Amino acid sequence: MVQLNARTVFSFLVCAFAAVVLFQTLDLRSDAALVPRVIGVPLLFLAGFQFACDLFPALGTRLSFAGTDKGGLDNTPDNEGFGLKGNYPFVAWMVLFVLAIYFTGVIAGIVIAFLLYLKLLIKQSWMLSVLYSLLFALSVYLIFVQGMGVYYFTSPVG
Repeated sequence: MVQLNARTVFSFLVCAFAAVVLFQTLDLRSDAALVPRVIGVPLLFLAGFQFACDLFPALGTRLSFAGTDKGGLDNTPDNEGFGLKGNYPFVAWMVLFVLAIYFTGVIAGIVIAFLLYLKLLIKQSWMLSVLYSLLFALSVYLIFVQGMGVYYFTSPVG
């Protein structure tokens, strides 16, 4: 039996995204395409497997190592109320994150967005929110700017 639901569509979109990323690396030099390929190949394989398990639930239950969530196959009425309504704050945060990166740069955008996420959406304390935001931004700065020499992470666009 084929099952089409939001989970199946999402796993298909992740699989399609991985395929597009890999297709886009065909024209790149091998050294420039290394990271997208290292990430894209396992993502394509795992997302394709997840898509097959979501599309054919019998396959997921037959393969015990797949770790299929038995609760996800339950179609009781209490699961029907969950949808996009509860995700509006998270979608708004993602839009804000992209805008913060565009207007302030990646490092400052990470600090702003993570601080807002930790403090407003998941209600962490101020100390943890500031600490985690700064530590993550510092790690991105050290890895990409200092370690790899990618300097466009620090300057805003425009």
